[in-house]
Amino acid sequence: MKVSCGCMREILSYYVERQQITTLKQWLGGKEGNILHLNGLAGSSPAVIAACLLEDLNKNHVFILPDKESAAYFHDDLFNLSGNEDILFFPSSFKRSVQYTQKSSDNIVQRTEVLKRLSQDAAGQVIITFPEALVEKTVSGHFLADNAFPVGRQDRLSLSFLADFLETCHFQEVDYVYEPGQFSIRGSILDVSPTSLTIEVTGTEEKVQGMINLLRDFRIREVVRSGKIAISRENKLQPGSRK
Repeated sequence: MKVSCGCMREILSYYVERQQITTLKQWLGGKEGNILHLNGLAGSSPAVIAACLLEDLNKNHVFILPDKESAAYFHDDLFNLSGNEDILFFPSSFKRSVQYTQKSSDNIVQRTEVLKRLSQDAAGQVIITFPEALVEKTVSGHFLADNAFPVGRQDRLSLSFLADFLETCHFQEVDYVYEPGQFSIRGSILDVSPTSLTIEVTGTEEKVQGMINLLRDFRIREVVRSGKIAISRENKLQPGSRK
């Protein structure tokens, strides 16, 4: 059953006006270090109470659930109730809790996004996680800021510079990017007209063919191949000679 956003807001407005929610806001808005335990909560009631509190308390909130499944359900309930797209989920780096050798690239991206948002020092961040995700080591905010490379819309950077920079940061150049830590240089635009683009693609035969397959839906007018280009790297020194 789907419920509209208007109905969700109406449901929350009923809970916000209750004296228990007002008392809870006053308690949490006081001095730091207050510990409060709520009894009798069942179903989606924890998410309902959290949604009521997030409207007025302009602070960072971290919700720690017992396990991954509980955290995922709580995240979905809180997102649907509040409509806040900035609610973040902080998962473990691994695919399953019993397989700590298989990392998930999607989970790593999510963890990086959460750490990035925290490093911006913005109030009102909402993070939902579970113990297995918190026990993993993370880089400090200073390390993340020192190793970040911001690029603006008006910045002009050469492909060779970007490739050298990524290789220096231990990124791996591949034909297709599947996971974090990889990058791919597929081509460069040589000419632009109102009806067409002229694109140069260099690399292995598989890389060039992959780019052609990617652009077929855009109606390729012409393909011109220059053939293989190589630079001679033979040894110029004669045997026994030294310089």
